[in-house]
Amino acid sequence: MGIALGAARPIPRATPANAIRALRRGAQVLVYPGGDLDAYRHASRREEVVLGPRHGFVRVAQATGVPIVPIVAQGAHRSAYIFNEGEAIARVLRLKRWARLERFPLALAFPWGLALGPWVPYFPLPFPIQLRALRPIPAPADADPATIRAQVQTAMQTALDELAERARGAP
Repeated sequence: MGIALGAARPIPRATPANAIRALRRGAQVLVYPGGDLDAYRHASRREEVVLGPRHGFVRVAQATGVPIVPIVAQGAHRSAYIFNEGEAIARVLRLKRWARLERFPLALAFPWGLALGPWVPYFPLPFPIQLRALRPIPAPADADPATIRAQVQTAMQTALDELAERARGAP
C-alpha cells in the first residue's frame, strides 16, 4: 500500500521561463548550458568546455538577480569514446526542431560496442570523475550576456585544465 503525499503534478519542461519561476520561488536550478554540444563532444575534445553561442542561462540569471555558480566535471567524458559528434546526422534528422539537439553522437561503449545517438543507454567505463564548484559569477541585468558567457566559459576551462593536470599526476 502507498501513501499519497500530495497532488500529482506534471514535471515542468526545462525552459528559461520555468527556470525563472523556480528561482523566484527560492528553488535552485542546475543548468547544463553546453547541453548536447558539450555532452557529445569528440573524445579528442574531452578536456574542453563547449558552451557554444548559448546565452539563455545568463539571461535567466540576469532576470532573477542570481549569480551563476559554475560546476566543472573532469573525467566523465571517458565513460564512452565518442568518435563522431554527429552534427550532420542531427541536421538530416532535424533533431534541433523536435528534440532540441544539435548532435547525434556515435560512440564506442559497453556493452553494445557501438552506441548510436544520445538515447542508447550504456554502462560507463570505470574512470574517476572529479567535480569542482567554482566561485559565483554575478550576472548584472545591464551586462552583455555574451561577455558573461565568455567569463563563465573561461573560468570553467581554467578549472577543467587544473583538474585534468591533477588527473594526469602533474605536481
